[in-house]
Amino acid sequence: SDHTEPGSIRVCFKRLASTQLSIIAKVDKDANGNFQLVDSPDVGMLTKVDAIVSADDLLQAAKDSAKFWRKIFRYVLPLVMWLGIYCCLSPLVWVIDKFGDALETIPCFGGFLGGMVEMVETLAECAICIVSCCGALSCSLLVASLAWVWFRPQVGIPLLICSLALFAGLVYFAMSRKGAEKVRKRPSSRRSARQVPIDGGGVEMRSSSSNQMPATPVQFAVVCPDGVYPGGLVQVQAPDGRMVQVQVPEGVEPGQQFAVSA
Repeated sequence: SDHTEPGSIRVCFKRLASTQLSIIAKVDKDANGNFQLVDSPDVGMLTKVDAIVSADDLLQAAKDSAKFWRKIFRYVLPLVMWLGIYCCLSPLVWVIDKFGDALETIPCFGGFLGGMVEMVETLAECAICIVSCCGALSCSLLVASLAWVWFRPQVGIPLLICSLALFAGLVYFAMSRKGAEKVRKRPSSRRSARQVPIDGGGVEMRSSSSNQMPATPVQFAVVCPDGVYPGGLVQVQAPDGRMVQVQVPEGVEPGQQFAVSA
């Protein structure tokens, strides 16, 4: 009828052009001997339209399709996580870029300052890219290992241990560098032997020579050796064992004595 009334039910029928169908599904047999497909979210079915294939071929095609998509997801997951972490850190680059734009408005020095900021921006982009890549690979390894622990323990457990060890190493490195000094000290062996220590308000000069002047000078006699004339230098040993160099005074001939105070 062309006229509809309240309570009328409209039924639509569709006819498929396919004449052949292969299906693998769970069915139930009713009391009349008819088979009905089980409609359940826990039970699926495999179909092949316009072809009559065996169950083995249909199952093999389903396995090949699942294997293909599994490999795709294994490569796509790290890339997606890499992109996600990079997007989370990219506002830092935006802040640096805006800061550079503000500096470029300064007269005379704006171009130079803007170029410096652009260099910093490029370095920041490289650093964010590296950090996001490392984080994505670590997280992907952890997620994959957690998924394989149940289905493939022989592969999942070693991967889980490796991922946890990697995260533990990163945390330990970050904690160990937290209180480290920013400036590296020079080794003590490289310090100069002529360093001047400061103690209180006085300054004491230390000599590297082992021969030090005594508190009181020592007087002793020296015989002028042969071949040495007035004005020449003579090296003699003082009574306290020190080696000193003295000058022969005027009027002293070889073999004569003269007094020395050292």
